Amino acid sequence: MSLPSVAQLAIKYHHVEVTIEDQLAVTHVDQVFYNPNDWQIEGTYIFPIPMGATVTEFVLWMDNEPVKGKVLEADEARQIYEDIVRDMRDPALLEYVGQGAVQATIFPIPPRGERRIELEYSQVLTAENGLVRYVYPLNTEKYSVWPLESVSVSVDIESSQSIRAVYSPTHPVDISKDGNYRVSVGYEESNVTPDTDFGLYYSIGESEAFHLLSYRDPDDPDDRDGFFLLMLAPKPEVSSKPLAKDVILVLD
Repeated sequence: MSLPSVAQLAIKYHHVEVTIEDQLAVTHVDQVFYNPNDWQIEGTYIFPIPMGATVTEFVLWMDNEPVKGKVLEADEARQIYEDIVRDMRDPALLEYVGQGAVQATIFPIPPRGERRIELEYSQVLTAENGLVRYVYPLNTEKYSVWPLESVSVSVDIESSQSIRAVYSPTHPVDISKDGNYRVSVGYEESNVTPDTDFGLYYSIGESEAFHLLSYRDPDDPDDRDGFFLLMLAPKPEVSSKPLAKDVILVLD
């Protein structure tokens, strides 16, 4: 008599809300996991925290009761990552070795039942020549057994300096500007398996913005030339004074 096969936990949705105020980014993560089996199971939740970020909230909801998770230092997280990769349970975690992490044991997850996790962390984003970069580790979902029902990332940016060009090189986003100092960015998809981290660039400053980013995939032997991204932004305000000019008309 053979034992029934055990299906892995499924992620129903993965929603992310980000607020960035003068380069201080606060990221709130909301995920729901689903047990597709006819019996209860146990799961271990591990989330990689970006370098330099501080966890401000980590709650596992079990029967409407909050359960606090454990925050791991980078060395402890590295050991757990390596153990998991060695057992081939999730090779994606290898990419985040060296970062900190949060961990929680999810038990019990009832048959055909759900468990919800909320996580929040803050980090200071650096600016290089007026260009700010934000990255969210969405890549961990690429080994999900089934596509996620819903994935969304919303980013609200507020700056004391003018926000110039805004661009995501990784995902199609909607961008809405509210004046020169506030921008909202949104990404949303259904029935999708994310395989790339969410990245966002925006430039700040009062003068013209000029940024050139180049990239070549080191793992792709055919990508010899690579590609580049050029971000240009004029001054937010221009003079209404007409410029003197000479006009020459040539008639033949």
